[in-house]
Amino acid sequence: MSKLLAVLSLLVLSSLSLQGDGVAQFDVVTGEGFVPKSVIQEAFLLSNGQLKKMSDSLTFAFAERDTLVVNCPTGATFEAFIEFGSNVGSTLATSKGQFVGFNLTGFVDPKWVKDPPPASSFCPGGTFGQIAERRFTLSAVLGDASMVILGGGVTP
Repeated sequence: MSKLLAVLSLLVLSSLSLQGDGVAQFDVVTGEGFVPKSVIQEAFLLSNGQLKKMSDSLTFAFAERDTLVVNCPTGATFEAFIEFGSNVGSTLATSKGQFVGFNLTGFVDPKWVKDPPPASSFCPGGTFGQIAERRFTLSAVLGDASMVILGGGVTP
């Protein structure tokens, strides 16, 4: 009986994850993913018809900020930051002839990369240690309005 429940649970969870309805998916390494139209409709308070008309005007932007630890010979530590941003390409996604969202096709036109200051500017003989935290946002941009649709962070 428990094996049957496990198999049924697996089938239900698999079908839910395949639909992806209402959940944006994004790979921070490649810039690829999927954004359901419902996420954009909610973010900008658009009807289905309004979104269809404005879909060519919608763009996506990615920003990442990494926190690096600087190790000093005295044992003190400081933080430095690296920032990266890029537009993210997209195409309309359809299923059975219906508009369902946006396929994210990868990073295009990186806008900025800021290298951290040298470790020696924090302390003589200092070295960069590990990345302490990575934070990112994926935003949808429509005209002058920008809405964060996905974001998060990890501690490597």
